[in-house]
Amino acid sequence: GARLGLLLSPAPRHSLWLGKALAGFVLLFACQALFAPAVVVFLGQDILDWPLWGLTVLAADLGLVALGSLLGALAQGQAARESLLSVILFPLLLPLLLASIKLTAGVFSGLTPDGYEKWLGLALAFDALFCGAAIFLFPFVYGGEE
Repeated sequence: GARLGLLLSPAPRHSLWLGKALAGFVLLFACQALFAPAVVVFLGQDILDWPLWGLTVLAADLGLVALGSLLGALAQGQAARESLLSVILFPLLLPLLLASIKLTAGVFSGLTPDGYEKWLGLALAFDALFCGAAIFLFPFVYGGEE
């Protein structure tokens, strides 16, 4: 009944997506803040380009939560659709994951990949595309038929 209560509230539906995305971002960022130092220590890695690494982490987190919040609204309350969420989500996340992996490998190795601006541009374009799509589509997706 929480979904119906949220739909009946006077808050705009865009704020529901923003709340879901912000909660996911905080949780994801907290997990990374906990596990990133462990990766650096246990795997003997050095972060050699802090600004690029920080921008990569923020871009990856933003893209993950923007798309995850939008597609999570599609699967809301449907057990059959929830099992398909990962099948739909993973192929859409591939460009962001590839860009993040390439940039993170460059940060850890000290050799920034050739054309890292293109990989960073891809991650930021992904974020802009799916944040814009989520802001536009979320009211229709979340307010659909039960």
